[in-house]
Amino acid sequence: MRLGSTRTITADVRIIAATNRDLKEEVEKGNFREDLFYRLNVVRISLPSLRERTEDIPVLIHHFLEKYRKEMNIHHLQISDAAMNILKQYSWPGNIRELENTIERAVVMRNGIEIVPEDLQLFVKDEDTLTSFPVGMSLKDAQEQFKKGFIEKTLESTGGNKTKAAKILEIERTYLSKMCSKYQKDEQSE
Repeated sequence: MRLGSTRTITADVRIIAATNRDLKEEVEKGNFREDLFYRLNVVRISLPSLRERTEDIPVLIHHFLEKYRKEMNIHHLQISDAAMNILKQYSWPGNIRELENTIERAVVMRNGIEIVPEDLQLFVKDEDTLTSFPVGMSLKDAQEQFKKGFIEKTLESTGGNKTKAAKILEIERTYLSKMCSKYQKDEQSE
């Protein structure tokens, strides 16, 4: 019934609600109405964050690239392997919206017919950058620390697969293995 009316109007409605919180937990804490939870909780679909389904990232990148190529009437724009690798390794705290905005920004800001790493502007938190080095550290030590951390993050993103990591890093697998052995020895001697 409309407000102030006495006549009932029939409606067939489906409601889709989305949240990034555990509503059951929010009900228990008293932050969400229990009756509303039970009205909404008919079919529950859990969609993992983008960082938990990295295999979707290239597909989404190509989708958004195609969308903005058409929108901006740019026919031959591609994305370099190096830029793709960076996007696949990024943690995407802003999820798919952040990925789409990143691609749109890269399409607008690019300098050539290919999106390269320099065209990407990712909003990286300090703890993700591996750049917090103590004052007084030598450049050589800082480079080694960065290299070690970067290799570790890349290996982590490939589930420890050195062949995939070497391909992403654009180095030989044998060189990657030598670096890993060196860093393990350094840790053991500390």
